[in-house]
Amino acid sequence: MAVPDKPTQFWVFSGSKYRRIEIEVKSTHPYGDRFIQEGSIRSDWPSLSDFTTVDAVMKVPDGSNEYWVFSGDQFVRINVADGEPHEDKKVYGPAPLSEWKSLTQN
Repeated sequence: MAVPDKPTQFWVFSGSKYRRIEIEVKSTHPYGDRFIQEGSIRSDWPSLSDFTTVDAVMKVPDGSNEYWVFSGDQFVRINVADGEPHEDKKVYGPAPLSEWKSLTQN
């Protein structure tokens, strides 16, 4: 998931962890792994507080800095602000995937 206003930086998710990376021609600079949730400790992703893992992230078309984040059979829609510290807020959810009719139709 792209970091707003940082064209060479991305958040990469894997299971219960995420890492902020920078991709440039000259170097790759990891910001280190962090947990989405770790037991009762809240992470710095308050809009993902209902999840312990992230399965997929998809940018909302024409939604400036908005993303759908999927975990198991649920999703949330979040907004990530421009500028450090890139604060996030939940726009919608958590909601069951069954709310997406295009995902449940045969």
